[in-house]
Amino acid sequence: MPSSSSARVSIPFCAELRAALCLLLAAAAAAVVVPVAPAAAAEHLTVTPSLTGRLGGAGTLGVDVAIASTLGGVPSPLTQLRFEVPAGATYHFATTPVCALKVIESSSAEPPRCPSGSRIGDGSAAVEGMIAGAPLNEAATLELYLTSRSPVRYEVWTRATTPVQQTLVFGGVFVATGPPYGGEISVAIPPIPTVPGAPDASIVSLDLTVGGEHPVTSRTTTRRGGRTVSRTVRTMDGLFDLPRRCPAVLPYAASTTYADGTSVGASGRLACP
Repeated sequence: MPSSSSARVSIPFCAELRAALCLLLAAAAAAVVVPVAPAAAAEHLTVTPSLTGRLGGAGTLGVDVAIASTLGGVPSPLTQLRFEVPAGATYHFATTPVCALKVIESSSAEPPRCPSGSRIGDGSAAVEGMIAGAPLNEAATLELYLTSRSPVRYEVWTRATTPVQQTLVFGGVFVATGPPYGGEISVAIPPIPTVPGAPDASIVSLDLTVGGEHPVTSRTTTRRGGRTVSRTVRTMDGLFDLPRRCPAVLPYAASTTYADGTSVGASGRLACP
């Protein structure tokens, strides 16, 4: 039977043990509820837009994007790009031919054989990556094809040949927005594989141009000499119209999202054409 002195020692020891356990539980609870600050973006974004054409008429919108890592090396892969179009600049595809998605997706080495006029833009991209510790630098060409008029959807057909041959197809949309912008162009970019076991490549520069004109054929009828005369009329419709009036500058904005979960935005004012 233990002595009375040993019994007296066990009571405060148990209390201390319970107190220690309580402190550990409290610390664990505190660790759960303390918010963690989001990681700062390591990407630096530069956006240079341009408008060309005549006011009130058909024109083109150009968007040049440059992405760099503030930590050095290859930036995190770009997964989404959004660009807010300046107010007054409008796109309309009511008479624009569309291309079937399966036609675009089935094209590999050669551009898709889409209807004339369904190509609404083009561009290029520079891609960087690392393969077995060696840098990868690749250039790709881009072609934009309209696949739906309402809602307005398009597909980007991308082809790279050196040093890695591959074709990627990914989609984007045009949507209406409110002031001070006239609409939004967005594109979702899938992973860009290199070789098995190597990290995905990253876009470090991207330029897109949207606009131009396409032919539209219609028939008109008139009364001439007591009879109806019909004729075929061929006109050119613009895909992207510039504002009728232009202040000194037009506001624009862009945002990008990356595979590491970070986002970076840029905004500014664009000179009138």
